[in-house]
Amino acid sequence: MAAGGSPAIAPPPRRSRAWAALLLPLCLVFSCASGARWPDPLREPARVRAGNGDFLWELRGVLHVHSRYSHDSTGRIAEILDAAAATGSDFVIVTDHDRSGALPYAASYSWQGRTIVLLIGIEYSSRIGHLLDLFPRGFHHPKIPPQELIDRINRQGGFPVVAHPTDERRPWQDWNVSGLQGLEVYNTVADMREDIARIPGRWLRAMLGLGDPVLASVDRPSDNLALWQALERKGQALVGVGACNAHGRRGGGRLNWDDYRNGFALHSNRVWARSFDAAGIEEAVRAGRLYVAFDALGEPAGFDFRYRRGANEFLFGENVAAGDAGEFLVSIPAQGEIALYRDGSIVATAEGMQLRHASASDGVWRVEVMRRDPVYGEWRPWIITNPIRVGTPAQPEVPLGSRLPPHEE
Repeated sequence: MAAGGSPAIAPPPRRSRAWAALLLPLCLVFSCASGARWPDPLREPARVRAGNGDFLWELRGVLHVHSRYSHDSTGRIAEILDAAAATGSDFVIVTDHDRSGALPYAASYSWQGRTIVLLIGIEYSSRIGHLLDLFPRGFHHPKIPPQELIDRINRQGGFPVVAHPTDERRPWQDWNVSGLQGLEVYNTVADMREDIARIPGRWLRAMLGLGDPVLASVDRPSDNLALWQALERKGQALVGVGACNAHGRRGGGRLNWDDYRNGFALHSNRVWARSFDAAGIEEAVRAGRLYVAFDALGEPAGFDFRYRRGANEFLFGENVAAGDAGEFLVSIPAQGEIALYRDGSIVATAEGMQLRHASASDGVWRVEVMRRDPVYGEWRPWIITNPIRVGTPAQPEVPLGSRLPPHEE
């Protein structure tokens, strides 16, 4: 920890971009025939069993998406829905910069044969970094003091999430604020921006058609994951989400990571929802029944992570009271390298499709799965889960519309 109780996470150093300025136009001119695995547009939402025997919907969604109501996007809502349908997505959360113009479009759509739930949030450009409110109940001036902004969002029942927390251009600058509820553990634009200034070889190979150019730049988000754990130790139990951050810029084929379809295809948030509607999606995200999946490495439906103690089972996002020993159960739908983390450290690994680990230890337990990129031979993240917290105080469920931030309860 750094002085003042802030996590000891320094912003990444700025890198020279002189050559990148030359490479980027080339990337946008050339389009390559990639070996990308696109999500199946005909996929149906899966059903998964909850710990109490009920069944939940596994819904594929993308969040942190910009439309023409942002100052830096010209994308239309219809284009966003087109991209969602083309990538088999069940929901999209649009978060325009400091504006609520897209709010009238919040609805459940029957679009190209799919049901797509469109939710409208907002991205505030605050004085200390960018802050999403995924489920706003009102809108506020972005330049009010950041703590006041977070408090207002929480009082109205919103859901404040730190955007691109370690981005080299716009990192979050004050971890002493309270009331945050979520953290972007992956942000496509931040990752691409870092890699285009760091790993030109991958992009040059991609321009020659040797693999998926966007997937080629995906790395494990180590800084964000370390920050997430540091905040957990500080007492901030945040929900981790993956951010698309697409603005709908056109052209460049698969080399354009800011295209809606490319961005939606790369990764998703898989939520385990009680109902296939806006309320069910919101409840699942708030509860942390969410894992980030890099679909370009393979369809993740069939993934499962739970904790069994006696006759009881608990899912990721749930809190488990201290007690007797239990067993963590992980299964994945294809071959991969599974790692079980406790308080930020790996305690068990398995290659294959299953992992079982018995433990009586308290802690914050989560799973990461890596798969090898078949073109480059490099290990890349496939699945990152929210944790199961064992031995931590259970948080009371608060009905929708009447939530208060933890420090006000």
